Amino acid sequence: MVIHPGYLTPLMTAGRNTFINEIINYANGRNIAADSILPWPTLSVEEIIQRNPDVIIISDMGQITEQAKQMWQEERFTGVSAVKNKRIYVIDADSLCQPTPINFIKAVRQMREYLK
Repeated sequence: MVIHPGYLTPLMTAGRNTFINEIINYANGRNIAADSILPWPTLSVEEIIQRNPDVIIISDMGQITEQAKQMWQEERFTGVSAVKNKRIYVIDADSLCQPTPINFIKAVRQMREYLK
């Protein structure tokens, strides 16, 4: 799984020492960037294709969110499992990016739904 913020470049995700990685773990997911020593690593297109996530979750960032979803439909991503299986989801940015106890629980629940 890769978490992609709503902006298009760079492709940024959550590393292992972040609360978002904890959310992924509690939702029984596997973060493809958990091996990064950086908290918010950027991944190249080649790395995304090589790591081949089953699910891509975009944090909702208003108008740019639709552009971010459309980006994954480009030909260069057609071999990625999440794209092939139409498993690209948008999660509420407030739940995901504001680490309060209630938001943490909301984000875990939403992510579990996406990972079914």
